[in-house]
Amino acid sequence: MCSIRSNLVPKSNSILDDYTISDVVLGLGINGKVVECRDRKYGNKYALKETKIHFHKKVLRDNKKARREVELHWKASNCKNIVNIIDVYDNVYGTQKCLLVVMECMEGGELFNRIQERAETANHGLPISPGMKRRIRAGEYDFPDAEWKNVSKDAKNLIRGLLNTDPIKRITIEQLFKHPWIAKHTEVPQTPLHSIRVLKEDVDCWPEVQDEMSTALASMRVDYDSNIYLKTIGSIKNKLLEKRRRAKQ
Repeated sequence: MCSIRSNLVPKSNSILDDYTISDVVLGLGINGKVVECRDRKYGNKYALKETKIHFHKKVLRDNKKARREVELHWKASNCKNIVNIIDVYDNVYGTQKCLLVVMECMEGGELFNRIQERAETANHGLPISPGMKRRIRAGEYDFPDAEWKNVSKDAKNLIRGLLNTDPIKRITIEQLFKHPWIAKHTEVPQTPLHSIRVLKEDVDCWPEVQDEMSTALASMRVDYDSNIYLKTIGSIKNKLLEKRRRAKQ
C-alpha cells in the first residue's frame, strides 16, 4: 500500500523564482513536450510539463479538467511506479491562468527509442513524405502480410479500434479490457513480431514521424472544457432544411 498525499496547494509565486527552464526536450506527449528544468538552490534536474495549447509553451492551461488531472497525480505520486510530482505552480501569463507541473526526471528516455536500440541493424531512409503525414492524420494504415501474417484477427481488430481517429468511435478503456484478444490471454503470446526491424528501417525520418503523430493525436482530442455554441435553427442556411420548412408552411 502507498500513502496518499494531502490535498494539493499550488504555489503562487513565479516558477522562475525557484527553477531555471531549459530548451532540452525530454519527451513528447499528447499535450506537447516535456522539458528539462533545474532548481536554483541545488541544481537538481527535473521534468516540466510543456504544452502547445497556449502562447507560453512551458505550461499546462488551467481549467477544471487539467486541475483534476494534476490533483489526482499529486495524491498518487507517493505510490510505487508513479512519477513523483515535486512542485505545482499556479501562475498567470498575460491574462491566462496556468498550471506548471515539476516532476522527477526519468532518465530512461522514450520507450520508442528503447525499442529502436534493441535492433541489431539500421537502414537509413528518406525524410517522411507528405503522403505519410496525410495518412497519419487520417488514420490510414494496412497490415502487410509479410509482417502481420502471424498476428490474429482479434489482435488486428483491437489495433483498429485503438487507432480510430474519431474520439467518439475509438475504443474505450472498458472496451479494451473486455476485448476478446485481451480476455482470452493470461500471458503475452509468443507470436514472432517484426516491430524492431520495421522501426529501424528509415530511422532518420522517425523523429519527424513522432512529431507528426503528436500533432495528430492532439487534434483528435475531444476538448470537453471548451465552450460549444450551437446555431439557432433560424440562422441556419441549408437548402434541404429550407425545402422542409416550405413544405410545412
